Amino acid sequence: MRIDGLSLDFFRNYVHLDAAFDPNINVIYGDNAQGKTNLLEAVAYLSGVSHRARYDRELIQFGVDHAFLKGNVFARDREFLLEAELHRGARRVLRSNGVKLKNGGELSGIFQSVLFCPE
Repeated sequence: MRIDGLSLDFFRNYVHLDAAFDPNINVIYGDNAQGKTNLLEAVAYLSGVSHRARYDRELIQFGVDHAFLKGNVFARDREFLLEAELHRGARRVLRSNGVKLKNGGELSGIFQSVLFCPE
C-alpha cells in the first residue's frame, strides 16, 4: 500500500499543492508552521480520519467555503483515485475512482495509514 500523489486545494494552509511521492521513501522537512503536519493529516484523511480536527470545517482554509483533496494510491493490488470535497455547512463528498462513497469507513477499507505524532 502506498500513496503516489496528492493534490490539495484550500486544505489547512495549502492554497494549492500537487505532490508526487517516491514509492520507496520520502522525507518531508521544513521550518516550523510550513505545513508538514498538514500534509500528513491530508494523507491520513484519505484513509478516513483526521487526528486533529473534530469537524471537517476545521480543515478548510479561513475565508474559503470548500476544500478538495485527491490522492493517487496503490492498494489491494490496484490503483485508486481517492477524493474528498469538504464544504462549510454541507456534508462532505467522498469518492473512490469517481464512485461516491457512503462514509469515511469506506475510505479506510481501501487505504489505511498509520500516523505517529507527539500529541
